[in-house]
Amino acid sequence: GYLFRLDPVAIPLTNNHLWIYGAYGDYATTDVRYMQGALVHRTQIGFRWTPGPRLSFDAMLDHYGMWAGESEQGRKMTINLSNYFRVVTGLHAGKDGTLSDRINVIGDQGGSEIFRMRYCGDRWTFTLQHDIPYNDGSGMGFQNFPDGVNTLAISHIDKKRWISDFVYEYHYTMYQSGPINGEKFDENGNSLTPPGTKTTGCDQYFWNGEYKSCWTHYGHIIGDPLILPTGIHEGTWTSAIMNISTENDRYIAHHIGVGGSLFRRHPYKLMLTYSDNHGSYHSGPYLGEDPKGKPWGTVKEKGLKQVSASFTGAIKLNAGGRRHISSHTELNLLYGLYADKGSLYEDSVGVTIGLKCSFF
Repeated sequence: GYLFRLDPVAIPLTNNHLWIYGAYGDYATTDVRYMQGALVHRTQIGFRWTPGPRLSFDAMLDHYGMWAGESEQGRKMTINLSNYFRVVTGLHAGKDGTLSDRINVIGDQGGSEIFRMRYCGDRWTFTLQHDIPYNDGSGMGFQNFPDGVNTLAISHIDKKRWISDFVYEYHYTMYQSGPINGEKFDENGNSLTPPGTKTTGCDQYFWNGEYKSCWTHYGHIIGDPLILPTGIHEGTWTSAIMNISTENDRYIAHHIGVGGSLFRRHPYKLMLTYSDNHGSYHSGPYLGEDPKGKPWGTVKEKGLKQVSASFTGAIKLNAGGRRHISSHTELNLLYGLYADKGSLYEDSVGVTIGLKCSFF
């Protein structure tokens, strides 16, 4: 694939207060998928307003579209300029498209809308960000509020401090434009929806229509590690087989990350995540009553609780009391400690260790 990037460029006549940036690219999938040979398009566009030298505000759309490919059942999307234009612009499929692509948008299109505020002090940088996921038009129209990832990040210029970086994230993906979607169509795409029926809801993040392998790469979810492919909870998932759908995309989570240097010498990173997992509108909840088709808030939902943690870092090794083995070589001992405890995954503890030799 390829990716063209546009670094921030000041918009004329704004006195360097308004900037534009973005990206444009196309890629090919290489794993075994329900739609074999699917292609991926990306369009990113962002605007940055800088009222002063220290403060900035960003609004960005990061959009992805999965299209093309052919399924084992013979369903195929032709690669041509017409379909490519519809993917880039987020339009419906033409008359030759599948029913799903004709009533929604062509392919599987989603991404995130990001709003960010950043303040850069003399030694500290503070960042606040709201990241809204979407997987169809209702999400792009903010009908899935309050879903999103809310982030607070604090970073110090001195990375040798015991604590130089801190991040807190609050994840919420429960609503998905609501649990009711009464939209109906016949086999020709003609609407059978009764007047006054709610036609947005049950967004089902990370997959749509014919693209049942979802946003995965060799079975691993791309973009959000807390959204899970089918088979994780039952222990049947493996990256060696074709993934079909997701089993968990409705969850509430808190994530904390801390980074710094031990004794001002050895870098480390600590990450802790607590999640309350509720399955999906498509495959149903893990526990209790299914909220799909019922008014929002009328079902008392129960989820599977999970805590995951990791502590990773590097110990800079001395040779003969010297910082480097030689004037052009440095040796580091890499380590990692990992743990899962809860009802979603099997309880586990893991350890990694390695050596890294750098030449410069």
